[in-house]
Amino acid sequence: MKAAIEQYTTRLRVLARSPLTIEYFGRVLCQHTDWLAQRKVFHPQHVRLSHLERFQRDLVRQYHPNSVRARVQLFRRFYSYLKKQGVLVESPAEGLSVPKRILPLPPSPPDAE
Repeated sequence: MKAAIEQYTTRLRVLARSPLTIEYFGRVLCQHTDWLAQRKVFHPQHVRLSHLERFQRDLVRQYHPNSVRARVQLFRRFYSYLKKQGVLVESPAEGLSVPKRILPLPPSPPDAE
């Protein structure tokens, strides 16, 4: 998995993505890899939708829904990239649902007195 992450982040550098974005993506994907390794999943070919759904549930307990949404979108892009590179036949993240975005409430009007 680490080699796949390195390959993906290298591709992002080639595409001139922001260094902060690349660093964030690498950090989140390493967190995901560590979670998978605890469950004895070491290769992208062994990742299943059920793994991603369980990881997503763990993220929901730790992060704001918009942060979970961003991470899920990253997983979808990462596994799609691996599919395009021929590492995977199918992306396990294709069926992963993306949480709805939560928008802040508009400001309240001042009290009319």
